[in-house]
Amino acid sequence: MKHGFVKVAAASPVIRVCDCDYNAEQVVACIEKADALGVKVLAFPELTLTGVTCRDMIAHRVLLEGARKALSRVAEATKGKDMLVFVGLPWAEGAQLLSVAAALYDGEVLGLVPRTETEGSRFQSPDAELLSDGPVGYADFRHAALPELRVAVELGADMDAVIPPSAEAALCGATLIVQMAAFPQTVRSTADAELNIRSQSKRLAAGVVLAAPGRGESTTDHAYSGLCMIAENGEILISAGRAAASAPPAPDSPASGGAKRSARPSSRAAIPSTPTCPRRPRTCPRTASACSTSRSRASSSA
Repeated sequence: MKHGFVKVAAASPVIRVCDCDYNAEQVVACIEKADALGVKVLAFPELTLTGVTCRDMIAHRVLLEGARKALSRVAEATKGKDMLVFVGLPWAEGAQLLSVAAALYDGEVLGLVPRTETEGSRFQSPDAELLSDGPVGYADFRHAALPELRVAVELGADMDAVIPPSAEAALCGATLIVQMAAFPQTVRSTADAELNIRSQSKRLAAGVVLAAPGRGESTTDHAYSGLCMIAENGEILISAGRAAASAPPAPDSPASGGAKRSARPSSRAAIPSTPTCPRRPRTCPRTASACSTSRSRASSSA
C-alpha cells in the first residue's frame, strides 16, 4: 500500500470438479504467487473449492466436508501474509445449503458472506436466525493500516439483481467490490461483464475486481473462460482470460484523493474517497476486521 493505492488481483485457477484437495492446492499456489507480487486483496470465482458445475453433487455430505477441510488448508496458507483472500465454497447450516464467500486473513476465517439471489439454483437464501447467530453474515472488511480500504463482496447472480449487494455496500462506505462470478462463456458474456464492471465502478465510486470460473469446469452444458477484470472510475484497468477483449491501459489522470495514478495502472487499483456511512462501523483491534452494514448484523471475527 502506497499513497492510497493498494494492489489487488483476480485469479481463476485450473480446477477439477468435486476434487477439493486438488482445488485447494491450486488456490494456495495462486496465493503464494500473489504474495510474491505484493497483492493485498485477492479474489477467486464462486465455488472455487468445488467447481460451479458439480450439479447434484453439491449437496453431498462428502463434498461439503471436503470443502470445509480445503478451506482450513487455504486459510492456513494465508498465515503470516498481509493479504485479504476471498474464496468460494458451498456451506451447509442445518437444512440450509448456501453458496458463500469466505474472507481469509492471516490464517483466520474472518467471515462467510452468502449469496442471496438463489432462484433456479440448488442453494437457499439464509434466514434471519442464521444471520444473527453464526459465522454467516453480510459484512465489509477493512485494514487497520488503511482505513479508506473497505472491501465488500457479491456472488454469482447477486451481481445481476435489481439492487445488488454492492450498491448498499457502497452506501455504507465500501471502496472496493469483489465480484465472485459463476457465469459461463457465451457470445456476449465478456461484453456484458465489461459493461457491468465499468458501470458499477463509475456509479458506486469504487474499484471492482471480478473473477469468473475457467478451465477444469465441466463442459457438458457450457464452456467457461476464466475471465478476470479490474476496473475503476468507469475504466477497465486490466482484463485477462481466454475470451477477454484487449483493454487499453487507462491514461494517466489524477486518482481519487488527488494522488497521481501509477505508471502501471493495470496492476493497481486506487482507493476512492470513502462515501458517508449511515451506520457507525464496529472497529476491531486486529489488523483486519469487519464492519456491519444495513443489510443485517455482520458476524465476522478476527
